Amino acid sequence: MEGKRKQTKDDDDDDNDSDNVIDNDDKNKNKRKKASSSLSNSISISDRNQRNITWHSHQVSQSDRWKLNPHGHAGSVLWFTGLSGSGKSTIANLVEGILNRDCGCRTYLLDGDNIRHGLCSDLGFAASDRTENIRRVGEVCKLMSDTGIIVLAALVSPYRSDRDSVRDVIVRMKEQETFRGSAGGSDAVATTSSSSPSSSLLLHPLFVEIHVNASLVTCEGRDPKGLYKMARVGKIKNFTGIDDPYEEPLDPEIKLDANTFKPEQLANQVVTYLKNNGVIRIDGS
Repeated sequence: MEGKRKQTKDDDDDDNDSDNVIDNDDKNKNKRKKASSSLSNSISISDRNQRNITWHSHQVSQSDRWKLNPHGHAGSVLWFTGLSGSGKSTIANLVEGILNRDCGCRTYLLDGDNIRHGLCSDLGFAASDRTENIRRVGEVCKLMSDTGIIVLAALVSPYRSDRDSVRDVIVRMKEQETFRGSAGGSDAVATTSSSSPSSSLLLHPLFVEIHVNASLVTCEGRDPKGLYKMARVGKIKNFTGIDDPYEEPLDPEIKLDANTFKPEQLANQVVTYLKNNGVIRIDGS
């Protein structure tokens, strides 16, 4: 059962800033309240305008874009999730290096901390803002993977429903593309020699959930930013893993044992999965 969401400040090693500390909270309350109000207003406007918008088809299809990849790799989203200090950013960075330099893949790494410097700089850390943060990152992942890029996202993303929502957005994008292709349009899937659109979906996972599984003991022992220490003495409230829940993936595509293995070994496990499941093509196959 999913834990009850609290009004929280962020606690992510990949998605964290000084707002975690209680002493700095007062000066940020008005800023966060204003941001949340603005977000609510924009969502209301969006809801009202939904009935007036329609999807516009383009001449250049997803398959056209993917054909331009030097080694014919598929566009996919690699979503790294785990406790603060589990090693998500480190492993994702290593994976991107292998894919980009060694495999010739087009890649981009979305790090939770970096995202909050720009795209999500207007969001606070209440549960609703954290959900919006993940939604925005998910939409960016959708657009970038549609171009054929392998997108790596490294965020604590503690709530299962948020991660599942991103998966649904990514998979729905491909289903829509496949439907247009099977209907005889210019958007026919061309990422495999098979004429069956469904086989393309199976050969190229669109959303790969990667659970960087490190125990609380392991993460607290590392504590590179001293966040766990502050949480233990009450300087940070509602810290994931301490007094706010982390909902582990129920059936991730990849589960990495970050308690036992080194980041380099775990990165190689991810790359092996991508090769074995057709995301990365080997020898032009």
